[in-house]
Amino acid sequence: MGVELFLLDRRTVLLSLGGQTHEVGILRHAGKLTEQLAATQAVLAKASQIPSPVAVVVARPGEYPLIDAPSGPVRAHTVLGWEPGRVSVTDLEWDYLPIHGFAVYDPSRDIYVLHELDSGALRPIDANRAQSVGLVADGRLVGRGQPTIVACKAVRAFMTGYAEAEILLEDGRQTALVVRTPGAVPDPVWFVGRRPAEAEVYPG
Repeated sequence: MGVELFLLDRRTVLLSLGGQTHEVGILRHAGKLTEQLAATQAVLAKASQIPSPVAVVVARPGEYPLIDAPSGPVRAHTVLGWEPGRVSVTDLEWDYLPIHGFAVYDPSRDIYVLHELDSGALRPIDANRAQSVGLVADGRLVGRGQPTIVACKAVRAFMTGYAEAEILLEDGRQTALVVRTPGAVPDPVWFVGRRPAEAEVYPG
């Protein structure tokens, strides 16, 4: 198994959302994170020259059924919200980035169409749905990065130099966050109001 690393690519694709077309980035698979440590600095420096998109399509498809075509599954790519300056992500909780949905390629239009998962099947996101969930505003795809931590239920020692926090994110996700710590276990209150990236190291 292991954690997989994905890097921002120079290529872009067109994504249809609620009848409007948006240009988004692509994440290419770079291999296992442990195998990339030696080359990380050079690889990230090269990727940092790429302009930051507001969303990205992960170039690793899965298969899901379509609600309007139950005959068989289709290939669909996870679509993530992105942050200015970010050049990489791992598949471990996608580094807590928001999942906008799943992109399904439409060969008749040479474009990807954004879908959401509904009871185990994919449904296209229409304009009203895109507006109601905050994916678009004024006709543009909204840029959204890591959500803020709104609550921390508990913090416990994990292993030497680390603690694990049970957190609730503002988008409703409940998950665990591993934090580097000099020894003292952080108070749960310390996490509230921070993004996961801002809470990866506890100063003590």
